[in-house]
Amino acid sequence: MTSRNVFFLLVLSLVALVACDAAGGRLGRYPTSGEPTPIPTALAAAKATHTVARGDVTARLTLAGRVSPIIEESLSFTIDGQIGELQVEQFTFVSAGDVLAALDTTQLDAALLAAQAEHDIAAARLTARAAEVDRARRRAELQRDMAQLDYDFAVAQAGAAPSAAEQHAIDRLRLALELAQIDVEELDQAIDPALQAEVDAAALRLAQAEADRAAAQIVAPFDGVVLNVEKGAGRGVVAGETVLVLADLNELQASAGARDSELEQLAEDLPATVTAADGRGPALPGVVAHLPYPYGSGGAEASVEGDKTIHVAFDDQDAARAAFELGDRIAIDIVTATRQGALWLPPSAVREFSGRRFVVVESDGVQQRVDVVLGIAGNDRVEIVEGLSEGQVVVAP
Repeated sequence: MTSRNVFFLLVLSLVALVACDAAGGRLGRYPTSGEPTPIPTALAAAKATHTVARGDVTARLTLAGRVSPIIEESLSFTIDGQIGELQVEQFTFVSAGDVLAALDTTQLDAALLAAQAEHDIAAARLTARAAEVDRARRRAELQRDMAQLDYDFAVAQAGAAPSAAEQHAIDRLRLALELAQIDVEELDQAIDPALQAEVDAAALRLAQAEADRAAAQIVAPFDGVVLNVEKGAGRGVVAGETVLVLADLNELQASAGARDSELEQLAEDLPATVTAADGRGPALPGVVAHLPYPYGSGGAEASVEGDKTIHVAFDDQDAARAAFELGDRIAIDIVTATRQGALWLPPSAVREFSGRRFVVVESDGVQQRVDVVLGIAGNDRVEIVEGLSEGQVVVAP
């Protein structure tokens, strides 16, 4: 036997021994204490349940907003021009009647002087013509009076039976008297109406020039503070363009923007509570004062297209001024609806699939899906209008 054959037999023997050892381990004839313990099967955790209860359900809407003034007005010029003077800056306190800004009035002053001169000339022409007519009327009246004297004298001298010559003279004097009276009456219409029309037109142009000169100033309509300066000195402006924003800080309100879906839940006069955005400080009661059109009366921004601002009035202005400053960030909590004695569940107990709202009801260990109709919803309660009765047990999702 060669050495190669011997080596091959040794390898076969070794493989057989290893196989036998492995088989013995699998058969478990001689288990050892060192083998691992089998892992137990995990038990399914029991799902939470909720009992349909009866109580009050309150729906709330919370909006983020700011403290704003109730009286706030955008001030502008009513004519085009260039700002010549600006007497205030942001956060300047002003009194009613103070001049806040003025346009450059160089051209306005020239126009006013020209209009005044035009009016004075037209008025002087009319006055001179009126004086001339007055003098002519006086002369005509004197001529009429003289003709009246001559006629009366001739009639008196002729007596009851005047001669032909006397009657002829009387007739001529009567005609002269009538002509004198016509001269007086004609002078009543002696002033050309065009002269009066010129004066009236000049007066209108003068009034417009004076109005333009007065419109070159922005005057504070009430006591307040300048919230913003939109245009500075040297800037050109057009009529109606906002230059300054003035506010009365004595009357504060809470304002917030809202989406259409939120505005549909609201109504004017709903109660509200206003707190600081960081939760510090008191919670002040109030009421929804104005909603934008068409959801409400519109408020101060009724004419602003696309306005979605709600306005909440504080019940106590002194408390509001003590708690907040203009521009503070706030949270507005509004009670939109309340149902007393309603059936309710936690919102998490209601499931939804493909637009279907349902719950899983458990009875005697049997679970069943039940469709439900919901009413108003609060943060922790949702009203059950149809589908369930008090005391039923619902399995949470």
